[in-house]
Amino acid sequence: MKENSKRIDYFDFLRGVAILMVIGIHTYTIRSFDGWDSVVLIGIREVLNFAVTLFLAISGFFIGRKSLSDKNSYFTFLKKQIPRVYIPALIWSLPMLVLWIYKGQGIVLSIGKVLGCMTFGHYYFVVLIIQFYLLHPLIKRMAAKPAVGGDFVGNKYSLCLFASL
Repeated sequence: MKENSKRIDYFDFLRGVAILMVIGIHTYTIRSFDGWDSVVLIGIREVLNFAVTLFLAISGFFIGRKSLSDKNSYFTFLKKQIPRVYIPALIWSLPMLVLWIYKGQGIVLSIGKVLGCMTFGHYYFVVLIIQFYLLHPLIKRMAAKPAVGGDFVGNKYSLCLFASL
């Protein structure tokens, strides 16, 4: 970590790896399934799928370090963070909304699916991160009670793993 910097080089490196993995996910193709070469290629593609879990774990680590001890700071955090992930998902869902309405699906159902991030399967990470934001106080309380699993959940590094479940 650089002095006078809030950035942690290790996590910046992991983000870079995850970004490259996402690029790989979106550019990787397997043309045919005709032998062990194809099995290896499919295996590589499955390893690339770990990118979203990696992003969620990194987010969990940094959210776990935040001091959101009172309701005011927690709600301020929610008001800032949720729109940062939810509004772009809504905007990118608009083409699907138009397509559903054009194909005759009801407007109310179509809007409900957009608001629920059900337009494309790959938006699941938006719902996951919002769920983690909302569950943060509960996870922190669990971490404070050893009988509930404090040794596992209380460890800030384990908290990021819990976030990726």
